[in-house]
Amino acid sequence: MTRRELSLIGKREIYRRLRKKLQVRKGGEKEVTVLPPHYIATMPEDVQEEIREKVIVALT
Repeated sequence: MTRRELSLIGKREIYRRLRKKLQVRKGGEKEVTVLPPHYIATMPEDVQEEIREKVIVALT
């Protein structure tokens, strides 16, 4: 396996564990107050930006 394939597998595993941990249901949302940085780093840029905005609002 190439590094890229291993990286993709790792990201999928992190996503699977996160969904399981947060018990996300279809069609429903669950607000999370604490999210480990390594989960945030694997999220799309628009999601990361949304998180940044919420953090800034919470800190001001």
